[in-house]
Amino acid sequence: MTVETILSYIFFTSNILTSGMLGYAVYSRIKHIISSKRKNEEDKDNNNEENAKKDIAVLIPAWNEGKELQKTLDDILSKPVKRVMVATYPNDTKTLQALEPYKGKVDIILNRLNGPTNKFQNLCNAFYEIKKSNPDYSYILILDAEVRPAENYFDVVKKYLGEDTILQTRILSYPFYSRNLFEEIMSRMYLVAQSQIQEIVDKSRAKMGRDIFLKGAGMIFPIKSLDALLEICKKDKKSFWDELTKLAEDTELAILLSGKYKYKIVFIDGTYTWEDSPSRLSVIIKRYARWFKGNFANFIKYNKTILKKFTHYFILNIQAILHPLTYAAAFLTLYRSIFPAKYAIIHPFLFYFNVFFALYYLLFPPLLATRLENKLKLPKKKFSFTKNLIANLVYNYVTPAPVILGFYDILRKKTQWYKTERD
Repeated sequence: MTVETILSYIFFTSNILTSGMLGYAVYSRIKHIISSKRKNEEDKDNNNEENAKKDIAVLIPAWNEGKELQKTLDDILSKPVKRVMVATYPNDTKTLQALEPYKGKVDIILNRLNGPTNKFQNLCNAFYEIKKSNPDYSYILILDAEVRPAENYFDVVKKYLGEDTILQTRILSYPFYSRNLFEEIMSRMYLVAQSQIQEIVDKSRAKMGRDIFLKGAGMIFPIKSLDALLEICKKDKKSFWDELTKLAEDTELAILLSGKYKYKIVFIDGTYTWEDSPSRLSVIIKRYARWFKGNFANFIKYNKTILKKFTHYFILNIQAILHPLTYAAAFLTLYRSIFPAKYAIIHPFLFYFNVFFALYYLLFPPLLATRLENKLKLPKKKFSFTKNLIANLVYNYVTPAPVILGFYDILRKKTQWYKTERD
């Protein structure tokens, strides 16, 4: 038996083994979708009014947001919420004046430092004061994509909040893009981020039996849904996607959280902000530069999470990037160049078997993912099969590359977030 024949049988055996791995990947993916669906249905049944009464609403307004805060408070106080806290700066006189009518109805907590400060400092100081007066509650510190804390982030949080009653995480923010392939790709990463958040929330509930949630601008939990915005768009004859794209990052954060927790979102008139199209070239350049830097960093970060945490994604991505190269490039090219057809000593069956699997690895995972995940888009809207197939092709064969090459650890330290200039 020649070396070439032995090599061909090795390829044949590896195809059988990797087919089994791919079969397991498909099985685990389907099992994951079914179990998630069942869990969501159970959570929906358990999300009754009695559970809602245990919730605490925490509002952390930005500088001078008194008028917007009043509308939010009026709405939240009409909900079955056990307690409402508002954390603000001691020197923010306008916000404090707006809170005067609500004394006795809400807990007004003053940060230990004067403002204004950046969002990270504001959150830490606010939660520090809340912890001092409410040591029996568990806390989840939520940061959105604009916050780019230093490498010692968790050490800083522990310094402010302590380790006993605190569970914290960084939100993997999902950027909303309108009608493009990148939005399709990011939606897969979004689902992974949700699972991580849910795990931490479950631990918090099991440990303390209580929850505390940070709200974004104009959002409270639990309330209505995105249907409210959809109805507004229908009434005003506006594009739902265009309006959703304009929402500020805090709104995106609330939408991200609402999906997994089954907490819902209400859009209170006058309390949320819109990201309108900029009118100056400098603003456009700064905005897109920031979006590119931030989203490319997330692009790398999500894939690292997928490859580390989810076996089925790991198998699909690694096979997708390695096997087409191995089979299509190495085996087929070398075999046909070294052994022309008339001198071929490897059985044609083995040759075409490997050709089949090279195409199989290139096409089958994206086709399967397209069929399974077409119903998981946000909002609930089916996109074309062709568009989803292209998105899955890009997702399976492009995104693992920087993970394998180790780009994440480089970009994680180099990438910065910038506040963009507004009109």
